Amino acid sequence: MKLGIFTIHDSAVKAFLPPHFARTMGESERNFRANIQNPENGHLHRSPENFNLFRIGEYDDETGMVTSEKEPVLVI
Repeated sequence: MKLGIFTIHDSAVKAFLPPHFARTMGESERNFRANIQNPENGHLHRSPENFNLFRIGEYDDETGMVTSEKEPVLVI
């Protein structure tokens, strides 16, 4: 199965958070929105305007290969 590799960019810190995997952009977007709405998620919840979700590549669990995007692709 091929999984998308996604990361969240924090514009206040000007850095990307550690990447995570999802089956689709929709799944990653849903998780991102849920995390922003959850009061237990500190900075994500208090300052949602500072965060954007990006797709940075794809991981194939059959071959172990990672394919990177040429540049991060804005999802939301």
